[in-house]
Amino acid sequence: MIVVSLAHIEQYTQQGWWGDITLVDLLIEAAQRHPERFAVADPPNLEQLTGHVAHQYSWGALLVEVGRMAALLHGQGLQKDDVIVVQLPNCSLLHVLYLASAALGIVISPVPMQYRTHELVHVLRTTQARLAITVGRLAHYCPALHWATTANQVPCLAQ
Repeated sequence: MIVVSLAHIEQYTQQGWWGDITLVDLLIEAAQRHPERFAVADPPNLEQLTGHVAHQYSWGALLVEVGRMAALLHGQGLQKDDVIVVQLPNCSLLHVLYLASAALGIVISPVPMQYRTHELVHVLRTTQARLAITVGRLAHYCPALHWATTANQVPCLAQ
């Protein structure tokens, strides 16, 4: 999604503010240079909060996970400029989703875990998101169940 005029792109490029190297290019470079070095980790209490085991990823492993996530998103029919809404706690999956989305040109609209029906419906209608991603549980709250009932109120997700 290009939201900047071509004139501004040219100006920023000439001034050296913008270049051709993407975030995914930087990830690939880091994975090639230092595949075993630490890249990202989940918080140690992730399992208590969500039921998911906490992971640590090296740059090489992170690149593999990003590739798997990109394949999953592509397999869901998502394409460049599609929007997904993401409601996740601070975890390594956020890194993976952002990088996979960047590789595919998918736009992420993040929402805080505190958002409930009123805010979620507004975000979904505004963004016309094709997909929503969350967790099954965060402490005593069940976001996935909440999303399942909220999706019926938004035509773009109720399909």
